[in-house]
Amino acid sequence: MKNKVTIFFLLVSGLFTVLFSFSIIFALNANVLGVSPELESKVVRAMPQGWGFFSKDARDPMIVAYPLNDNKEEELQWPNNTIKNMIGLNRYGRAQGIELGSIISEIPNSKFVECEQDYKNCIVKQEDITEIDNVNKNPTICDQWGIALLDPVPWAWADSVNESDMASIITKVDVKCSKT
Repeated sequence: MKNKVTIFFLLVSGLFTVLFSFSIIFALNANVLGVSPELESKVVRAMPQGWGFFSKDARDPMIVAYPLNDNKEEELQWPNNTIKNMIGLNRYGRAQGIELGSIISEIPNSKFVECEQDYKNCIVKQEDITEIDNVNKNPTICDQWGIALLDPVPWAWADSVNESDMASIITKVDVKCSKT
């Protein structure tokens, strides 16, 4: 009986090792392993997701949002892995990300304005304010907010450019909450 369990464990471990190795090899772009296109297409068909679900695209814009009334208590509780969020145990910050995403999805594209300077200056100068209803059951993002979608700082420029100086698109929103 003990040998059967050991053999089963080794087979399952071997299978997972092969799957893990294939998923890493095929997640890479052209590589030195020289995998044939036929084998690659079979593996991609069997495991279409790969490892892409672990992170977002590094070229996606960074979302910055802050209350325009300068109330520090209303600021977003990001990033989630900070001490104030108990190193990720408190889910408050993650819930705010989902809430902000639903708010941003309601803003028409025409309400976003390009900004070539510091995004905070652009938001201050922005006169057009979009009204959005926050339909969240327990809203935390209410009143007037500035939202900016910042282009990420290229790695090669990381030491010489401030993220607030990157090109961005900005908008102002007045979020209406029905706290019950």
